[in-house]
Amino acid sequence: MLFQGGLFGQEMSKEDRKFWKQKAKMYVKNPEALQAEFENFQDQIKDLKRRNRELMEQAATAQSSDLVDSLRWALIESQSENEAMQGQMEKLRRSLSTQKTVNDMGIRAGLVYRVQIGAYVFHEMQSDPGDSEDFVVERADGFNKYLIGSFRSYEEAEEFRDEVRSMGLSGAWIVPYIDGVRATIDEANQYLQRQQEQASFLD
Repeated sequence: MLFQGGLFGQEMSKEDRKFWKQKAKMYVKNPEALQAEFENFQDQIKDLKRRNRELMEQAATAQSSDLVDSLRWALIESQSENEAMQGQMEKLRRSLSTQKTVNDMGIRAGLVYRVQIGAYVFHEMQSDPGDSEDFVVERADGFNKYLIGSFRSYEEAEEFRDEVRSMGLSGAWIVPYIDGVRATIDEANQYLQRQQEQASFLD
């Protein structure tokens, strides 16, 4: 099925959102497929624009009213198809942009849990292992926030948090991140629920 989404600029339906979430999940693993599909849409849009021009030229020179009506309907259908294609391409463009940003920043896509060991106003570590994905320094709201670990499940993060607390860092707690963006536990749970609903829909 070529067109899953509505016309450009319209809100996506629940089915559309599920479709594009699945697409995005696939593209994280295979970004080359996203680029290829994006370029394919560009070629198809060029072809649709060419067909539109040809139909408009034929309608302008047609003599028979039946032929004019036929060409007019063909033009309307072609324009609608073009708009739908533009909508698909825009969604692909956003997905490609998001994927490129995530890859360029070295962020793990999807939901991960980290353990925050402290947040300080003045203190800043002299040795900052910034090249390690398991150690993150987040500077926000006037604080230097230090996080360690990167876990796909809350249970794994919880076990690690308890180990950290046993070493004397009693204030350690778990912080979820969705596509590299800090989130709340409620937001993480909602994300997991949406993923489960999507998986059950596709089964």
